[in-house]
Amino acid sequence: MNTLSAKSEKDLQQLPQIGPARAKKIIQEKPRDVYELSSIAGLSKKRMDVIISFLKDNDFKLEF
Repeated sequence: MNTLSAKSEKDLQQLPQIGPARAKKIIQEKPRDVYELSSIAGLSKKRMDVIISFLKDNDFKLEF
């Protein structure tokens, strides 16, 4: 399993639909798990479904 760090803007930008601004916002919000990302502005349920599918399909673990 590959690990992406939620503490790294560069790692977060590997996720679909996450650019520099969203990556920075995620780091500022300090979510405890991937499901808490949905509380961040701009990360709708549809977008979260895409991110979660990407993580599962690519055998990635998001480390917080």
